[in-house]
Amino acid sequence: MPLRKSTRERRCAIPDDYIVCLQEHEVGIGLMEDDPINFHQAMESSNSQKWIDAMNEEIKSMKNNDV
Repeated sequence: MPLRKSTRERRCAIPDDYIVCLQEHEVGIGLMEDDPINFHQAMESSNSQKWIDAMNEEIKSMKNNDV
């Protein structure tokens, strides 16, 4: 007995409207205008303590996840 093939229409795993939404908002995903691009700039910024806190949180997360 031969195998039957499905006649059901296949759909993409990611809907087309999701891709459009991503394309419309991908501009905002990048760096903010005043984000530092290296460690030295982060340490000289007025938000240096926030950058230090964020780095420590990231290191803690990496240790907790054995990364």
